[in-house]
Amino acid sequence: MSHLALWKDLGDAIEHFAKVAALLVAGFWTYRTFVRQRLSFPRLELAMTIEEFCLSNTHLLRIMVRAKNTGSVVAKSRQAELRLRQVVPLPEELRHHVAHGFDPIPEGRAKIEWPMLLGRQWQWGEGEFEVEPNESDTLTADFFVSPTVEVIELYFYLSNAKKGRQGLGWTLTRLHKMSRQGDS
Repeated sequence: MSHLALWKDLGDAIEHFAKVAALLVAGFWTYRTFVRQRLSFPRLELAMTIEEFCLSNTHLLRIMVRAKNTGSVVAKSRQAELRLRQVVPLPEELRHHVAHGFDPIPEGRAKIEWPMLLGRQWQWGEGEFEVEPNESDTLTADFFVSPTVEVIELYFYLSNAKKGRQGLGWTLTRLHKMSRQGDS
């Protein structure tokens, strides 16, 4: 075997090794970037604004939930839900627990499931609700609430179409003290 053929074989082997090394580095980078850091999944930040108006015998609440896409892919949803739950006055069964020194939070739970007063739901077909990266969208709902209700919990859920089979999405919960008549 001549020296020229030996150098050619050595060059081919080095080239082959360099290609394999480049593929391994590219695969590792792809794994770290897209899988481990989950860049292929949407990321949303939710913010809630509450406007309250005292009318003659009721409260009008306008709830606006802003969904800002902070990720690098389109965020898609098929449904959303906004629930208003009564906190104060305490429901009778909770009042009884608290008055007798019992913890009203069920075993294995972290918070109270307050009784639902009202709710709103949104349903969208494929591609009807999408938020592009660095963009935002706002969902708005109106509610009439009895003046006897003093504190409410607002619970918002927005499904993640990419995780639809698991029923996963984004949530936001907030307490709100109602204004008294004449305060607005």
